[in-house]
Parts: sequence; structure tokens; C-alpha cells
Amino acid sequence: MRGYMSVTQKTNQSITKNQTDPALEELVSEAHTLFKALDAASTKIRDLEKRLGEIKAHFPFSYRVCKEDVLNPLDADRAEMHRRHAEPYSYFGYNSYLESNIAWEEDDKSKNFRLFLISRRQEFTVVDFEGDPSECRSPLVDELVFKKPLIETDLATRLKFIEHLHFFIQKFKEHLQRYRISIEEKQIDSFDDTIPF
Repeated sequence: MRGYMSVTQKTNQSITKNQTDPALEELVSEAHTLFKALDAASTKIRDLEKRLGEIKAHFPFSYRVCKEDVLNPLDADRAEMHRRHAEPYSYFGYNSYLESNIAWEEDDKSKNFRLFLISRRQEFTVVDFEGDPSECRSPLVDELVFKKPLIETDLATRLKFIEHLHFFIQKFKEHLQRYRISIEEKQIDSFDDTIPF
């Protein structure tokens, strides 16, 4: 008979459908845990923006997360620009970097302060300084590559940078403490100047 399945065949088919690969279960479990962690981190970003916004914490701050070497393009005009910049020293070459920062700064559109991910490409001229190659302190080229609120970045980007949020918060706190202490010291100095003895 066509289409007829025995009870044993139906039972075996049902068991096969209900059996799952343990590796698949582990993958699903790990993905679920990851998404919960990402949700918690996203909540932390939103909470940080909300709470700092409520107190009008308009104190720009940037924390460098990474600085990666970038392969220099073979560009004669660019090399000549660096060669002229190296004068009066001997030109040795130039280095290119992609620097990524988490920054608390004003949004150009809304004028509200937000937590941004900012990436810049920088080129530094390298000169021969007394027989030793030395990179100039300031970049000759400093170009904005990427700027977007961290909460609005794609999943892969947010996952890459979210682990640095704790360090950003710590360094921002230390920055504000130094700023406060500096103001307090200036007030004390100006108060001392007014004492007649």
C-alpha cells in the first residue's frame, strides 16, 4: 500500500524529529546568553545617556579604545606631502593608523550629548632624528571615518566595543575629578590672593 506507514515507522520518525543535536542546543544557548548580555549593555548605554543628560553633563570626553596600523597606500603625492612636512629633518616615511574612541559629546543634529563611537584615520610623518626614526607628535592627516551613537551601531560593532564601556566610565569619572580639583585649587589660590596678610 502506498503512503501507509507502520506504527513503528511513525514512532521512529517522531523520535527523529524530536531529537536535537547537542551541539545545536549549545549554540542556541550560547546565542541566547550573548543576546541577554547585549541587551544588558544596551540598557547600560541608554541609562548612561539618560542620567548624564538629566544633569546636563555637557563635558566632552573621549576615551581611545584602540589604535590599529593601516597599510599605507602607494601614493606619490601623499609621500611628497609628508616629505615636505619632515623638513628640516630627513624624511623616513609615514605611518597610518585607524583610531577608535568612545566619546561623550554633542550630537550635531539634536544638540544633545550622546555616547558616540568615533573612528579617525591619522597619518604621522616619520623623520630621521639623530639616526633614529621618530614619529612627529601631531598627525599631518586626521580624517573622520565613522561617527555614530554607540547604541545605534550594528550588532557586530556594538559587540566589539561594548566591552570597553566600563573603562570609559571609569576614565570619564577620573577626568571629571581632575577637572573639579583643578577648579577648587584655582578658587583657593584666588582666595589666598585676597587675604591682606
